[in-house]
Amino acid sequence: LTPFVISNTYGIRLRNFDISGAANGVWLQDSLFCAGDWLSAQRGSNGVLATTSSNIVLQHCAFVGNYGGGVQFAHRGTLNIDSCVLWSNKYGLLLKQGKASIQNSILGMVVPESYGYFFYSDKPETSLSANFNNLFVADKDSAVAASVAGTRTSTYYSVARWNATGKDINSLAQDPLLVDPGKQ
Repeated sequence: LTPFVISNTYGIRLRNFDISGAANGVWLQDSLFCAGDWLSAQRGSNGVLATTSSNIVLQHCAFVGNYGGGVQFAHRGTLNIDSCVLWSNKYGLLLKQGKASIQNSILGMVVPESYGYFFYSDKPETSLSANFNNLFVADKDSAVAASVAGTRTSTYYSVARWNATGKDINSLAQDPLLVDPGKQ
């Protein structure tokens, strides 16, 4: 069950809703210039799944405890995440293709084998811009990021190693002491 399937649309803004246990909280397909403000998607497959969509903006959202991606983006378009909480997901941001930027957000890698960012750097027109975030790695088997290029995966277990790539150089690496990251 996916509560919101937005297909072949232009200029949609979703605001102020909570979704729990859905396959995908929001599924965007073949859509342009869509935004989400104050959304919460928890304990599903993906908080937001965006395929063949572009110019997507997510602000003030919480994607918590999803067994796939907090946000999964798979297209050559653009995605901007600002002031969001991506906490306790398998992947905070799963970038299969496209250009994504994330800033002023909290990413918590607190479950085993979770990643703040997981992206395919060898795909055409794929890039990640990340800065001014708080990156908290609580589990020893979790990582800040992993970058896949062909058969090679580079995994960054520490924020310092991730910073050496030029990403998140102004970001923090500390426990944000959230009481309930899914509540807004």
